[in-house]
Amino acid sequence: MKKIFTLQIAAIGLLISLNSSAQTCSMGTTSLPITTSNVAVNSGNGFTATGQATLGTYPNGSTSTLVSPVYVDPTTALTSLNFTYRLTAAGNPSGQVNSYTIKVVRDGGSSFSCSNTTTATVTTSGTVYYFSINGISIPQGTNFQVYLTLTLAGPSNKDIIASSFGISAYPTPAGTVLPVKFTGFEASGNVKTNSLTWKVGTEDNLSGYNVERSADGSNFSQIGFVPATGKTIYNFIDANPASTSYYRIKSIDIDGKYGYSSVVLIKADASSVVLKAFPSPVTSNVSIQHSTVTEGTSITISSADGRLYKAIVPVIGTQQTVVDLSSAKPGLYLARYSNAAGVVSTIKIIKQ
Repeated sequence: MKKIFTLQIAAIGLLISLNSSAQTCSMGTTSLPITTSNVAVNSGNGFTATGQATLGTYPNGSTSTLVSPVYVDPTTALTSLNFTYRLTAAGNPSGQVNSYTIKVVRDGGSSFSCSNTTTATVTTSGTVYYFSINGISIPQGTNFQVYLTLTLAGPSNKDIIASSFGISAYPTPAGTVLPVKFTGFEASGNVKTNSLTWKVGTEDNLSGYNVERSADGSNFSQIGFVPATGKTIYNFIDANPASTSYYRIKSIDIDGKYGYSSVVLIKADASSVVLKAFPSPVTSNVSIQHSTVTEGTSITISSADGRLYKAIVPVIGTQQTVVDLSSAKPGLYLARYSNAAGVVSTIKIIKQ
């Protein structure tokens, strides 16, 4: 008997709203509110880039992108974001920016983008430019990164170096990386094979995907590797599945960073998403992976003796929710996921 399980992170309407022209952006020298003090632009602070031979240097006459470390606002949801770069021309004459694109990518791969033309001149003495993007939606406690793409004029201008960065948000703990940017995960099977299909929202600096399987949902081992080729949909066939098989996909960045998809269980004629929480133990933010959120879904966090600590209405279409537990007392907590279809799952969380 064929069994099919489909996860869809986002309905069409949600995708349209996230990628519409509702976002507006600006670039200028007028100061804007910045929460986090400037940090140096280097790999040690978590910056990455595409199209740059030297990290932080935008080549003249071309287009390249600089990616910020991971940030979060644990206190409020964000509908706008300000950040600043100190830009310096690599030599005489000055450098000039023709256009720019600001993209914000949050947990799960949802992104917001805005582009604009400009005539921004950068001198050898350095110019502090402030950027802003409005019309975004980042839930409280949700990790995100900022992508700044600049197109430089040519041919007589100079390269532009971005040397420091500040933002109206807070840095996440050292070593934090965004979870894998999946937008869907499907699993189907029969007696002889199981077929996996995953959809990818963004694929920056990615080497490929490890396909991992487990018999107990805890101890996973790699059963295959699919290289990243710039596609949005990938497939893998497990030709030797067990009667009970848990699957997850591990994305591997070129620089060695990684993230995981949700875990899918295929057993007999039923398939389901396994409720997961990480890290555990947790000191501040905990990420809860769950079934795709629909209308009427809720997540509650309660102490071991049943007292409600926090109730969350997760974002419709998402498959992961970040919860701030920084003010919770140390101890055992229970995260409970429920939706209008009657699906109820509970998982333990240890707060340090």
